[in-house]
Amino acid sequence: MKKCYLIFLIALIYNGIESFAQQTSFGYNITTNYISDELRPELGFVFDKQLNNLHGFETGIYYKTLNNDLYFNINNNSLNITISEHYISLPFLYKYYSNFINIATGLTYDFFIGWQQKNSLNVSKVTSYSTSDDFIIGLTGKISKSFHLDEHLIFEPEIKLNTDIIQFDRYFLGFGLVFKYKCAEKKE
Repeated sequence: MKKCYLIFLIALIYNGIESFAQQTSFGYNITTNYISDELRPELGFVFDKQLNNLHGFETGIYYKTLNNDLYFNINNNSLNITISEHYISLPFLYKYYSNFINIATGLTYDFFIGWQQKNSLNVSKVTSYSTSDDFIIGLTGKISKSFHLDEHLIFEPEIKLNTDIIQFDRYFLGFGLVFKYKCAEKKE
């Protein structure tokens, strides 16, 4: 079912790019998220629709990983196992544009898509792993600055903060680089 949602979103973005060509841009995002005293990468595609000079929307599809440290005590031996959780993240953000900075806020939907044991040198090997939720709803806010490299290319560094809405137990502080292509505006 998750794959159907992802395929639908990709098709929607692909088919909508030409019809929304006025003040529309798309590109890719490379972000480093700081969580639990470590840096975690996040990569993805961004779709930006500016409705007028000040208001618009941003969405995309991102891949990110989070580490989960598990501690066990078996026969007076302490075991530390690190699981890397893999997520697909779909943000839906309102975006305010200005000449000075851009501000975006909205919801993110993170879908758990798999896991991998990171420290396989331990005697114990994890054979099964699941999370309490298959998807997590989050709240995000970010500040960015657009630099127009030419008529179509945009470089937009950003700082973002993201948290889970339900449990509020995970906070991400992210620093990202966004490279976008601005579609040619439609002439009527």
